[in-house]
Amino acid sequence: MDQPGPDVAAESLVLSCWNLNRTLARSRRVRALLETMGPGVVLSQPTEPYASFRTVPFPVDLGLKRFLINWGIFNLFLPANIRTIRSILRQYRPKIAALTSILDYQPVRRSADLPMVLDAHNCEAVAIEERFGRRHLFAMMIRAWEGRVARAMDHIFVCSEVDKVQFVERYSIQQERVSVTPNGIDASVYEKPGAGGSIDPDLERQLGDATVLFFMGGLQYQPNSQALEFMDGTLMPRLKELSSKPFKLIICGGPIPSGGFDSDIVFAGRVPDNELLAYLARADICLAPIRTGSGTRFKILEYMAAGNPVISTAKGAEGIACLHGRDVIISELDGFAAAVVELAGSEQRAAAIGEAAQKLVFEKYDWDKAVKPIWRSVLSRLSAATVGIEQGN
Repeated sequence: MDQPGPDVAAESLVLSCWNLNRTLARSRRVRALLETMGPGVVLSQPTEPYASFRTVPFPVDLGLKRFLINWGIFNLFLPANIRTIRSILRQYRPKIAALTSILDYQPVRRSADLPMVLDAHNCEAVAIEERFGRRHLFAMMIRAWEGRVARAMDHIFVCSEVDKVQFVERYSIQQERVSVTPNGIDASVYEKPGAGGSIDPDLERQLGDATVLFFMGGLQYQPNSQALEFMDGTLMPRLKELSSKPFKLIICGGPIPSGGFDSDIVFAGRVPDNELLAYLARADICLAPIRTGSGTRFKILEYMAAGNPVISTAKGAEGIACLHGRDVIISELDGFAAAVVELAGSEQRAAAIGEAAQKLVFEKYDWDKAVKPIWRSVLSRLSAATVGIEQGN
């Protein structure tokens, strides 16, 4: 979309150290936030515009290059990008700035008069500590930086009560400065008749009469790569031991890994949103064997929104107000295969769980009904306070 002209003031500025055109799960939440903030919002992200929103890109993108971490997290620490953001602040004079990560703070940290909110997709320190250990240098750096950013914010949005406790207790943040705005889904997409569509006929023939298991997520992300390792090395062989019934596992997400995998695993690669519903519609049981990470998982909300029964670890379902046996089946990894076989053997129970799960997410996790009103209330209050200060001057 066209950039705003040089004399156009922005109601709000949203910063993202990631290119939202390439990070699918993150982009869903940021898109919902942008929609909430309305037509006066300006987005700044790496190198290119984001469709449907006014964008002033910053020039340098370190991308997803990996050496244990994604170097893109440092995009807004680069001098050229800092200069761009500070020029946006001077030129468009936003009334409020929304950071979509603690790693967006560096360019705006000197803007003492600018109200700032953090939309925290997770508690970064928790995720890094689980990966590297609490005493690791990088974990200590992230923990210190997250505390500094959190204490500088006028308000913090988090995805779950679990994350709220982390911010309040770790960083001594007043509870009233933290609001839970859960990850969400667009219920209208799943309510459309025939929204699921159909998958490729060749894949359909390959699936045959097997019970179709389904998993989705970026496979470069450690919790998902760990889940793949478990499903390939433990789950699929164990299913063959426990049941004579055939199982096929479809995995949507990339990059497609090289090497040999169980013959009953089918990699579909990265699938656009408009095609993903077809895979969800074909699935009999959706899986989330997640062991690490923070925040709430979009994959589980989307599984549920499609009316699919879900088997997840407690960690995977963390932050979602679901009940074991009603909305989801909770199982740790040592009992995961047995839970799959049991649920696959009861179509009636599977259907009941899928129906309850869909009802839950439509009521509690729809962006328009459950999430945007919370964002809107806090942002309106902060913006009104800013206007009052300006008028008082």
